[in-house]
Amino acid sequence: MVTVRIDYRWPSTWVEVTNTPGTSGEAGKVDSGYGLVGLRERVTALGGHLSTGPAGAGAWRLSALIPQPVDQEENGTPA
Repeated sequence: MVTVRIDYRWPSTWVEVTNTPGTSGEAGKVDSGYGLVGLRERVTALGGHLSTGPAGAGAWRLSALIPQPVDQEENGTPA
């Protein structure tokens, strides 16, 4: 099961994704280059912060805090 939480309010957006342990099995290998390293690069490029790691009981958590552009009003409409 995956839980996604999004808190979108001025001055930043917070996104958290948590998943519980899956079942054992063959997972297909994907060499896309867009894993955690790529995600961290993109969040950092936006001035944000990404944290990832175990969330207890075999779960995994990813959390990103991304600042909203300064030139936008609170509702996201360009100023």
